[in-house]
Amino acid sequence: MNLGIFYILLSIGSFSILHAIVKYLDHIPAIQIIFFRALISLVLSLAAIKVKGIKSWGNNKVGLFLRGFFGAIALTFYFHTLQVLPLGTAVILQQLSPIFAVLMATVILKESASPIQYLLILICFLGAYQFKGNGDGDYQLEVLPIIFGVLGAIFSALAYNLVRYLKTTEDPLIIILYFPLVTLPLVGVYCFFNWTPVAVKDILPLLGVGIFTQLGQFYMTKAYHLKEISELAIYRYLSLPIAIVMGFFLFNETPKSNDLLGAGIIVASLLSSTFVRNKRRKA
Repeated sequence: MNLGIFYILLSIGSFSILHAIVKYLDHIPAIQIIFFRALISLVLSLAAIKVKGIKSWGNNKVGLFLRGFFGAIALTFYFHTLQVLPLGTAVILQQLSPIFAVLMATVILKESASPIQYLLILICFLGAYQFKGNGDGDYQLEVLPIIFGVLGAIFSALAYNLVRYLKTTEDPLIIILYFPLVTLPLVGVYCFFNWTPVAVKDILPLLGVGIFTQLGQFYMTKAYHLKEISELAIYRYLSLPIAIVMGFFLFNETPKSNDLLGAGIIVASLLSSTFVRNKRRKA
């Protein structure tokens, strides 16, 4: 398997476990979970940088700051939509980010995708759209949360492009470090005035949030150092089928027929992408 794809799969797996932990911690405000996520990630990043002997705080500090800022804003928007919108709707809006990332890469990174890559990404999004029915009962969607969801996807795409842009000047650990450096001040002020006490039983899951965040960020950064955004974008949709499996086994959530259809479309698109890539490599 291509090393870049292997890394993105490890990243997706780590983030999937993270999302399961966040679901388990639904009694803790989302922004407070973000605070713990950033705090633990900061400690782990500084420890890893010290072990590796990196003394520089980065070369392109503006780019690093923007990567951290865009990532923090994207995460805040995404967690907000998870709280105020039906789960399926929030997930669909977030799945716009691979499309935005590929489009932005043509301008920011001068990376052009092939027509077949655009087609497969579109098919994956159509598969993701099948998850739209996960809301409970009838509901009316307000415009502002939808806008926040789209903005979250846009800022995520910007963050992914900056990770790829910084690959030639920065160590992956430095890129990861700037996410908690920027996020902590943003969410820390709010948490200081709106703190919810944490039970002892929640300490271990909160540590897991930080650990799997660090793993997910590290492997994602390594993947974008090796492969173009357009080639990795389609694999990010794999998180939806994984969510179905984890929801079934961990939370007794029975998947609906449209969920299974969407998962099948995504898996078929991933297999098609692998087939096309291997065929081109042989040619």
